[in-house]
Amino acid sequence: TSDGGYLGIGANFNTPGMVVNYLAYAVKTDALGTVQWANEYGGSCSDRFIQAVELPAGYMFCGSTCSFGVGAWDPMLVQTDLAGNVIWTKTYGNLGFNSYEESSDFLKNSNGSGYTVLANGPLDPSVSTQPSKPFVFKTDNGGNLIWSYTDDPASPFEHMYFSNIVEQGC
Repeated sequence: TSDGGYLGIGANFNTPGMVVNYLAYAVKTDALGTVQWANEYGGSCSDRFIQAVELPAGYMFCGSTCSFGVGAWDPMLVQTDLAGNVIWTKTYGNLGFNSYEESSDFLKNSNGSGYTVLANGPLDPSVSTQPSKPFVFKTDNGGNLIWSYTDDPASPFEHMYFSNIVEQGC
């Protein structure tokens, strides 16, 4: 981080009452590794972070959630202040299909125009004949959707996947 510290992200797995659940997790340390704060984010289902960027007044986390949104899994952006307190959370479901949409990469556009997120789905192993459709979407700095694009496979057995995003004039 800009103060010389570190920011770790992922998920915190727990099993309350034998129900498998994990919450998105972030921990901020100083340069010596002393924890400054550690927070869990999410709800009653499972949630996780895959990427984070530091902002002038906080952090932006990108991940996936099944606690909020419209599908079984939806891409999610969470903006926090410098202490890790949530400013806003937004989900982006039904951009490519009805369920199992998960984030795979994300970036803050260098021109300050928001965020671009790659996602994939459906990731439902019980539906082997449903093609995987990658999609990309862009938001403004407040997380409001500007546009989205879904790539359609040529056959129901074709599986496509986005894994990395590179900025060039976003």
